[in-house]
Amino acid sequence: MILLRVESYKRGILISSALNVISKLFTFGYTVVIAYYFGTQVKTDIYFYVISTFTFLALFFTAIDSSVLIVKAMEYREKVSKEMAMKFLNFFLYFFSLICLVISFIIISFPIEIFSAFSRFELKLLSENRTVVLLSVPFFFLTVINTFLTDILFSYKFFTIPSIAGLINSIFILLFIILFHKSLDISSVLLGTIFANLLNLVLLCYLMKKQLGWSFKYEKTKIEKEVWKNIFFAQCGNLATTLATYFPLFLLSGFNAGVIAALNYGKRIADLPTTFITSQFSTVVNIKFNESYSKGNLEELNNSYIRTIKLLLFIITPLASISFIFSEEMISILYSRGAFDSKAISVTADFFKYFVIMLPFVCMDAISARLYATTQTIKYSFIYQIIGNVLRIVLIYGGLKQYGYIGYPLAMLSVSILSIFIFYIYTLKLFPFIEYKRVLRYLLGIILFNLAISIGVKFATSLFSNWYVILGIGITLYFFLLLLLNHIFLINSDIKNFILNLLLINKDGANKS
Repeated sequence: MILLRVESYKRGILISSALNVISKLFTFGYTVVIAYYFGTQVKTDIYFYVISTFTFLALFFTAIDSSVLIVKAMEYREKVSKEMAMKFLNFFLYFFSLICLVISFIIISFPIEIFSAFSRFELKLLSENRTVVLLSVPFFFLTVINTFLTDILFSYKFFTIPSIAGLINSIFILLFIILFHKSLDISSVLLGTIFANLLNLVLLCYLMKKQLGWSFKYEKTKIEKEVWKNIFFAQCGNLATTLATYFPLFLLSGFNAGVIAALNYGKRIADLPTTFITSQFSTVVNIKFNESYSKGNLEELNNSYIRTIKLLLFIITPLASISFIFSEEMISILYSRGAFDSKAISVTADFFKYFVIMLPFVCMDAISARLYATTQTIKYSFIYQIIGNVLRIVLIYGGLKQYGYIGYPLAMLSVSILSIFIFYIYTLKLFPFIEYKRVLRYLLGIILFNLAISIGVKFATSLFSNWYVILGIGITLYFFLLLLLNHIFLINSDIKNFILNLLLINKDGANKS
């Protein structure tokens, strides 16, 4: 159980990122398998719709974990006692469980009526896929509880736990689809998800009791007014985000069959760099931010913030650029088989290319959002979310009406760009110790830098027609130019030093041998 232990920040990022890559490869694997067996049709639309709806709902409950509850619990651990922190977190564990059970009971009692009211699917289609709707309910409950327990372990520096949990999920879903897709159809995906989440729940509870000496006994504890206030503002902002995220899904449920499935196939691939890299950095750096701020070391916090964003932008922007210029080739290679036809490839590629170009802005927003939780300026985070989500709803509605389904990712891209500049205004008031102008200058520079490389690579690969040849030559040439130019112009010193150290180690090893 060497991976299930307290880790340093550096080790936490390295190991959790490595495990996360493996986990997401399995996730990607079962997404491809879903596309192969079920393609883009009504039943896959309904599956993705209900699973996305419950995911949004689960995220609404768990969003305050790291932004409010974990931060307060860490404060109790340092200033009061570990027992107080445990009582505090147990209170919210049972509080969440009760709310989720009530919601689950209501949905199970009226599944078709509820989803008929909150989607644009025909009642007949929902009735034909009643099992899919019902099996999604335990997924919601287990996701909320498992995420909360995972966040608790993460605060104790068990950084690999989310990746291990994700790996278990992906493996079991993939197995269930392969073994039971004929007999259980699309329900095989959900049964695999439920089984994996139950296993994760047992594992998380065991680790907390074994490694932390955790007692799950409920004890009455008084929650400070300041905590409830922060929860209120955080959840108001999260509600706005949840509704704004759900809104386009609701509108798209009225489009032609297969659009929602294509959206999910395209977005899941586009989100891989975020889940592989950005989320890992963001979660681990959040603990670092909290420590620096609690010690009053604002200079260290500023340096950590800038260095993290620069490193992420250097890694993420090339991935976004390559994916954008080779979007159709990538989607064709990944999905062009089984029940996935040419029309599905075209629609999925459209979603993929515009979602992927958002990644640099998403990574900046993910790291910047941690500052609100660190400084406990939750009220301002709420206002920031409201502004961003009002923009999102207006632009999505207008985009879908004007440009059809492609208006959704275009609207999201516009909001992501605008949010970067809105956050700049916030830093002047809330985070004057953050040198945000340096980040904006670096963002502009890294975009222009990658744009120049993209044009050259696209021109060079235009001489070929085979998908595999285009991707192979394109990716190799892109990263060769990227690393060569970084070595010459020092775009990112961390990457240059890492490569030089790697070459030095290999050279020393060769000399010794």
